[in-house]
Amino acid sequence: MPKISQRGKEMPSSPIRRLAPLANEAKARGVKVYHLNIGQPDLPTPQKALDVLKNVDRTVLEYSPSQGILSLREALVNYYERYQIKLSPDDVIITAGGSEAVLFAFMSCLNPGDEIIDMVGFDCYAGADRERYLASMKNALDITKAFAQEHGKLMAITETGYEGIKDPKWWTEVLYNVMKDYHVSYVLIWRNACDDNMQHHFYAPFPEHESADDFKAFAALDQMLFI
Repeated sequence: MPKISQRGKEMPSSPIRRLAPLANEAKARGVKVYHLNIGQPDLPTPQKALDVLKNVDRTVLEYSPSQGILSLREALVNYYERYQIKLSPDDVIITAGGSEAVLFAFMSCLNPGDEIIDMVGFDCYAGADRERYLASMKNALDITKAFAQEHGKLMAITETGYEGIKDPKWWTEVLYNVMKDYHVSYVLIWRNACDDNMQHHFYAPFPEHESADDFKAFAALDQMLFI
């Protein structure tokens, strides 16, 4: 009879896997369940991508090269060059999602016994109601601060933003205003690529955007370090 390894015995169950059966039971009872877990695409797939899949002229879909298809790696090199990041295709590895990329990075840089920086954070996105966002952020910051202090961890705003940034003073009057009194280690903002059907699906400004000057003022604050 095979035995479960010690690692397997000690491994905690995924929070999502613990909640999924409860959600399924609720659905079976006719309860409307709102899934708030992130990672599931809820935006239309670009039509060009769908057309390519529908019209693929290959009869065998074999495994791709372990480092990723060369044309894709070259396209990523060209993309990063627009932001003055110099790479070659040999510097790029295509992974099956972000989790695999993080795992590769950790396994490449860390040895058994190394200490790592652990942190706790939350995701919170803004909408047209400024006061509602500020209240939600303050509540999340207070909870995260208390947990971080109790467990000796750094605190972070792991995702935030305002789609399309329709407030020209959002960076200094909203985001900075709500986080300035907390020891936040980092804040992550998405700058999504978009096609013609998703022109407002971005969370960081471009040079001509109405909030660009305010973003520069935000970046120039003594408390800010951009990486």
